[in-house]
Amino acid sequence: MRTNTKQGLAPLAVIIIALLVIGGGGYGLKKAVDKKTERKEKEKQEQVEKEKVEKEEAEEAANAARTIHIKLDEQNKSGQKGEATITQIGTSTVKVIVNITGKPSGTAEPAHIHLGVCPKPDAVKYPLTNVDKGASQTEIPNLTLDELLAGLPLAINVHKSAADIKTYTACGNIETSSDLPLTKSAPGTITTTSHRQ
Repeated sequence: MRTNTKQGLAPLAVIIIALLVIGGGGYGLKKAVDKKTERKEKEKQEQVEKEKVEKEEAEEAANAARTIHIKLDEQNKSGQKGEATITQIGTSTVKVIVNITGKPSGTAEPAHIHLGVCPKPDAVKYPLTNVDKGASQTEIPNLTLDELLAGLPLAINVHKSAADIKTYTACGNIETSSDLPLTKSAPGTITTTSHRQ
């Protein structure tokens, strides 16, 4: 009788052990699947964050790289000409640098971004720092390059003095490459002119 009990318990013990192994294996498998899912979610989140940072950096780099050069032509036989450079700084500031060469002025020369085009632009849109000793630098806050260009036609105009504001010494139209007339420079190539009169 005792032998039969032992023999009856042996298969039961095997079944219990098998269930424990299967149950433990199932638990281990579930844990492994959960870990894998968690890792995938973490990798996905990291990828989203990485793409967001890359997009922001690309936008900043694109804004920083955008620069417009404006040729300033002589006005009223002033003997002055030069160039203005407009660049976006960060996300909401536009920097305007004006450099004038030629006959020096004895006084500071007011400069502005005007509505309209040279040689007779309209009202002042954005005041700039006076040109002194041939140079001026202005930062216009709360403005992007796209917003500035959306307001075209615009021109940068330099005046003889505060006392003689009606006499212009140099002027140049603000233009983007798509606004410029096309000229053929060589077979198969097209360039844009630097200034429109």
